[in-house]
Amino acid sequence: MQESKNKQKAASSVPFVHTHSKSSPSLVKKGDLATLLALQSIKGLGSRKVGWLLSQLESPRDIWSAPDAYWAKVSDPEQAPHWQTAIRETEYQAIRSFANWSWVHQTLRHTREMGFVIIPYQSSLLQTHLGQITDPPIILWAKGNTGLLLKPMIAVVGTRRPSAYAQLHTRRITRDLARKGFVIVSGLARGIDGLAHSECLRHQLPTVAVMGSGLDRIYPNEHKNMAEIIGSKGGLLLSEYPPGTPPSSHHFPQRNRIISGLSHGIIVMESGLMGGSMHTANTGLNQGREVAVLPHSLDNPRGAGNISLVVDGAAGLFTTVEAFIERLPPSGLLPELPSIYQEDERL
Repeated sequence: MQESKNKQKAASSVPFVHTHSKSSPSLVKKGDLATLLALQSIKGLGSRKVGWLLSQLESPRDIWSAPDAYWAKVSDPEQAPHWQTAIRETEYQAIRSFANWSWVHQTLRHTREMGFVIIPYQSSLLQTHLGQITDPPIILWAKGNTGLLLKPMIAVVGTRRPSAYAQLHTRRITRDLARKGFVIVSGLARGIDGLAHSECLRHQLPTVAVMGSGLDRIYPNEHKNMAEIIGSKGGLLLSEYPPGTPPSSHHFPQRNRIISGLSHGIIVMESGLMGGSMHTANTGLNQGREVAVLPHSLDNPRGAGNISLVVDGAAGLFTTVEAFIERLPPSGLLPELPSIYQEDERL
C-alpha cells in the first residue's frame, strides 16, 4: 500500500511533461511517468528491453500488476523481437522489487525546478524520428524549443581536432543546410560539433545538441555558454540521462544513436578510422539514414574514416548541398525544395 502511495505521489503533478498528442490531452497518465523513470533507472535493463516490456502493456504503470502470463511472454526468447530482448530472471526480480521511489520523486522535482521538460516515448515529439529505430529512448529530458523535433534534421559530426579545411566546410555546409530549412543536430563536443552549433547560433538559426550527460552537467566545460544560448534562444538541448548525471564514456555511443536517429541524413566532415563520428555514421547506416562524407585526400589521416566509408560503399561523397538533399529518403517533413536541375532548365 505504501509503495502504491509513493508511486502516485511521484507523478501527481507533471505539467512539465510534453506529450504532444492531439488525440489525448493526458497521454502520460498518473503513475506512468514515475514508472518510466523507475524502469529506466534499473541497471542493465536498457531502452530496448524496456520498449519490449511496454509494447505488451496498455499503460506503463500496468507493469506493477501484470499477470504471470505477461511475464512468461516477455521472458520468452521466441516471442521477443530478438532473443537478447527477452527478460531474464534477474531483471524480472529487479523490476518487481524496485523500491527507490524517493529517487523518482526527487528527479521529477529537480526536472521541474531546473526548467527542463520530459518527453516520454509515447509522444509524437519522440516518435516522429526516433520511433523508427530499434532502440528508441524511453524518456528524453529537454530544454528549449521542443517543436524542432517535428522538423527535418541533418546531423553534422566529425573529429574533435579538425583541420582548417574541415572547419571551413563545416561552417559553410551547416549554414547552407540550415538556411534551406533543416535543423542541424550534433553532440556539443569539441571540434566539428561545436563548430556546427556555433555557426547556427551566429546566423540565428536553430540547432539541436544531444548530450551524454544530464542537462545540468554540460560537457565539455568550455561549451557551457554555447549550451545556455542553444537552450534559451530557439535551439534545443536533449539528453537521455536525468539531471545530475555526469558525462561518461559509455554514454556517448548511446547518445550517438539518438543523433543519427533524429536525422534524415548524416554528414561526416572529418574522421579517423575510429571514434564517435564513425560510430554515428555506422549507426545511421543501420537505421537506414543517408550518410555522406566530405572528400579528403589520401595523405590526410584525419580523413581516413571518410575515405573508408566511401571505399566500403557505405557513404557517398558530399559535393553540394543540393545534391545531398536530393539523396535524402522521401519524407513529409522535408522542406519543399526545387530540383537541383531547375536552374539549368531555365537556361
